[in-house]
Amino acid sequence: MTSPTTERRSRRSGPGIHAGQTAAGWAFTLPMIVVLGTFMIVPIGMALYVSFTRWSGNGDPFVQANAPLVGLDNYATLLSGQGLTGRDFMTSVGSPSVAMLVLILLAVWTTTGTFMLMFLAALQDLPEDVDEAAALDGATGWQKLWYVTVPQLRSVLFLVVTLGLIGTWQVFDQVYATGGGSPGKTLLTPAYLSYEQSFKQGRFGTGAAMAFIIFVIIVLLTWVQRRVMTERDEVGR
Repeated sequence: MTSPTTERRSRRSGPGIHAGQTAAGWAFTLPMIVVLGTFMIVPIGMALYVSFTRWSGNGDPFVQANAPLVGLDNYATLLSGQGLTGRDFMTSVGSPSVAMLVLILLAVWTTTGTFMLMFLAALQDLPEDVDEAAALDGATGWQKLWYVTVPQLRSVLFLVVTLGLIGTWQVFDQVYATGGGSPGKTLLTPAYLSYEQSFKQGRFGTGAAMAFIIFVIIVLLTWVQRRVMTERDEVGR
């Protein structure tokens, strides 16, 4: 004869009102997972493989005769005197240029609107009682902005700075449309150098390696930025 406690346990372990939700969730998300895997994850894996080869763009890159494996040679070449540490790119970074100033103003103009919408949405979502409490405590307008409003926008600030950082390293179309680094190699960016290595010089392995180096740099800078903002938040508390 079973006890009431045993009956309760058996009822709980059996199918409940949430039974089948896991399967339904996978059924709804599986098509998107397949699409993302086919058109994003698989190409990224293929590009990573190409970065370890010397492929000129001719033939199948997964055939050894068309794309011999070179290991980390492409990465070593980029970090030892070409690409991100080469003369052309360092000239673009270190030499002041009116063209670079125009490019910066263009990038600011095309991204400011999107970032302002993010800030506007965040400002509209802030609780009014916190601002009213600060006003009752005698805080001035500047004090409310710096000590009340800005700390509440920390997550949006992180998002905006991160997106701006990623966009900075991925600038390509503006450089391509303005002459591909002209005048005098003062408008070169890592993204454009990756394109130039691949499609102009036929060194797809080096171009893919440069793209993954840019990816690692972006991840590291985002991580550092996240740590800095987290430490500031903990100090503020």
